[in-house]
Amino acid sequence: MKKLISIILLVSLAMGAYAWYDGKTIKSKDVLQINIYENGSDTPVMNYYNQDIAPIEAVVNVVNSMKETETYVPESSDKEFDMDIHTVNGKLYDFTLFVDPLTYETALYDRSSKKHYTADSDYARILLSTDAFMSLYENDTPKVQVTYSTMTLPVQTTAWRWSYTLADGTQKDRETQTAFSQDEARPLSPDYPLSLFFEKEPQSVLLRIYDGETLVKEEQLSTDAFLPYPYNGTLRYELTCTWAQAETNSAHNYATYAFSGKMHLEPELVFDKTSATAGDLIVIQIKNIMTGQTPILKQSFADNLVVEKTDDGYFGILATDYWAEPGTYDLTLEVKDAGQTAFSKTYPVVIDYKDFNKQYLTVDKTVEASTRNDAAYSEYAKYFTPVRDASIKEKLWDGKFIQPVEGRISTEFGEMRYVNGSLTSYRHSGIDIAAPTGSEIKAPNSGVVKLSMPLILTGETTVIDHGYGIFSVYFHQNERFVSEGQTVAKGDVIGTVGTTGFSTGPHLHWTMSYYDTNVSPWLFIERNLADFE
Repeated sequence: MKKLISIILLVSLAMGAYAWYDGKTIKSKDVLQINIYENGSDTPVMNYYNQDIAPIEAVVNVVNSMKETETYVPESSDKEFDMDIHTVNGKLYDFTLFVDPLTYETALYDRSSKKHYTADSDYARILLSTDAFMSLYENDTPKVQVTYSTMTLPVQTTAWRWSYTLADGTQKDRETQTAFSQDEARPLSPDYPLSLFFEKEPQSVLLRIYDGETLVKEEQLSTDAFLPYPYNGTLRYELTCTWAQAETNSAHNYATYAFSGKMHLEPELVFDKTSATAGDLIVIQIKNIMTGQTPILKQSFADNLVVEKTDDGYFGILATDYWAEPGTYDLTLEVKDAGQTAFSKTYPVVIDYKDFNKQYLTVDKTVEASTRNDAAYSEYAKYFTPVRDASIKEKLWDGKFIQPVEGRISTEFGEMRYVNGSLTSYRHSGIDIAAPTGSEIKAPNSGVVKLSMPLILTGETTVIDHGYGIFSVYFHQNERFVSEGQTVAKGDVIGTVGTTGFSTGPHLHWTMSYYDTNVSPWLFIERNLADFE
């Protein structure tokens, strides 16, 4: 009888144990350890112990919610994890999890019973949001590779913010910023492109290039390749990539990648035109000047050639007056470094012949006597002559200049003028535009008024400084509407046409100059001077 009872008890215990196992009723308090592996690895990506209450509860809820299903055939995109559960009573439960990384649907395979199950989706999403399953998410910034020829450049992630969503809907943000520490700069050429390869294609890429802490260029890239910035020295390149949130759960935000490159380029001059005539301009850009170096331009055929410095480098404007003789002249670029000449090169500049018109002008003797006398010349020398000696070191103009007033051109620039039968001691410094008295005069471009006053010789007179040595001058006005120091914009009305001073009738005398070297005003209407900034 005792033997029969013992047999019954053993059978009952075995049946109870089978029922418990088959129902997967595991209690969290009975779990000793959970090991989770990825892609068949022998090394767990995560170990959870009995003190890890939340993740153990998540595992237990998934196992206890399982429902047996037909054989599950994993999709090629499924992520695979192995999970073994050790309990305090020595039991071991061994599963393989197949997870769809887009929908987070989870299937389980019991490697002991060789049965297939599905898990409750809510419990599965909670489990998949624990640290063991971070490989399901884009939880790190995409990698970027920069290549130059056959060389891959070392790239450092200096700043990033990355946002992604866990399976349970929790929003995660990772953010960091580190100082750039790439010491080794790779040699680059301005003629060979850098190519970008993205692990995940960004929506936008902003390129910034620095010389130390000085920004030398900023550009929104439209392709995956760009030319290195031509610069004699070492530069830091920064690529700020932005990824938009394409879908509700898609990872997004930005990252900045940095690398350095160096060049050894010979200083050079770049001319916007190869030759000029009398009364013309040549814009010269000075390239490849390193920090600490000073460029100097030497020549003997033009006045006022000043080397100007901008954020982008150096430039100069070579202005030839109307007396310039045709021929080929030398222009020398000399570069000083710590007071010593580090570089010198001479370039030819060609001045072509230009024929100027002659004008025969008859002026009332009374007008001539009252406006062309010692007092008039003294006043002119005192107030007008020095006004163009210095200029604002900034480009105030924008684009091409406009003609200040509409009308008939009665005298061209540079004409030889004979007044009352005598050759004057000067050439005509600008153009005369005949127009009715009171016609509005507009500022041909933006600038600052340098002089506004009546003069005996030139009448109501205005001078505007457009920056970097570019001036515009207005004589014989009827009225002046601007005052010294006032800022004007292109198209602003600055006065009206008149016939004040030494004048034979209502007109505007309009002069353009580089400092006090008068040049043809038509140059500024026809040409857009090089963009220095």
